Amino acid sequence: MVDRANSKIGYAIDKNLLDIPTPHIIENSGSTKEYPYVFAADDAFSLKTYMLKPYPGGISELSQRIYNYRVCRAQRVIENTFGIMATRFRVYRRPIIASVDIARNVVKATIALHNFLIITQRSQDMYNYCPRNFPDQNGTRGRIIPGQWRQEVGTTCLSRLQRNARGSNNSSRSAQQVRDDYKDYFNSPEGAVIWQNNAVTATTDPFDLY
Repeated sequence: MVDRANSKIGYAIDKNLLDIPTPHIIENSGSTKEYPYVFAADDAFSLKTYMLKPYPGGISELSQRIYNYRVCRAQRVIENTFGIMATRFRVYRRPIIASVDIARNVVKATIALHNFLIITQRSQDMYNYCPRNFPDQNGTRGRIIPGQWRQEVGTTCLSRLQRNARGSNNSSRSAQQVRDDYKDYFNSPEGAVIWQNNAVTATTDPFDLY
């Protein structure tokens, strides 16, 4: 993704042009609070009501560290997916030189093939497309073992964006409230996962889990 302010998708999100579902109550959340659909982002993006990002580094509150772990875990799932696809479909190793329509069809086709191959290999217990060591693995004491795709892809298709310092400290009160609401949900009996406390308390830095 590129800077939200310089991208068409960022403009469309801001102007509510993408037909994103309206906020609704999370099933079995035990609450009547409505939660908006959100994107999981890192510190390069501004905190918005539709853009969840971690709390700033150096936090000590356990609930915030658990929230950071859950957001970073979601980011890592998407990063693994794209990284695996980039090793198998080399079109993602560099900018796609094609019209918008053709590029859109390329993305749709590769996603469909990726999903088909993942489902097929699991059902047949054969892992030729995505070997077991390809995605990131959970190591001991909450550490992450980098997947093999990272060595194959390197930094040619994935790179960290520069931190959006201007937006990081100027988020609206409503955006901060959405982040706090999701933090509370991730720490509630309905929203917690059984391993999150052990994963977070196993390291002093919640971003080590990413």
